[in-house]
Amino acid sequence: MRAGRFWFLVAAAGFALTSGCATFGDGAETQGWRKVTQTAKRFAVFVNEPGTPREGDLVTFKMRYVYMPGEVKHEDKEVAWQEYHAMTVNCAENTVKVGARTRYAPDGSTLAQDDNQTFDDILWGVAADDAARAKCKQDYWIGNVVIPNGPDWMDEARKHIAATTPPNRP
Repeated sequence: MRAGRFWFLVAAAGFALTSGCATFGDGAETQGWRKVTQTAKRFAVFVNEPGTPREGDLVTFKMRYVYMPGEVKHEDKEVAWQEYHAMTVNCAENTVKVGARTRYAPDGSTLAQDDNQTFDDILWGVAADDAARAKCKQDYWIGNVVIPNGPDWMDEARKHIAATTPPNRP
């Protein structure tokens, strides 16, 4: 009976890690992906919502770049999206620790991983700047675009990228 319970728990843990409403270690459920910036018809950047509640000046969240097919290559292999699994912004100091990043192939397999655990200044006009404004100030220059989390999230994000041109950045 104990062996059966063990395998049930292993299967349940695996399901939790691969389900559409996944968490990233802190219990913060991802219900959707809010667009924070875009380069027309090439890629868009999304942050998870609701994400982890802000703790003082620090806010941690997932950030995904979603690329249109054929736009980005890594070592001659197509990159469909890349994810920063736990980006942390210090809202008071305007700094960011990007943390672990994974690049994914169109089939979902991992192409490359890296990790940066140091805080650096956020440069104006980059995706981290748009994500920091969104998470620290609820300032979404791109509008209110949220893609529901689930198995079709990337297809939905790509449809929106292909069909829209973003307004001018403030």
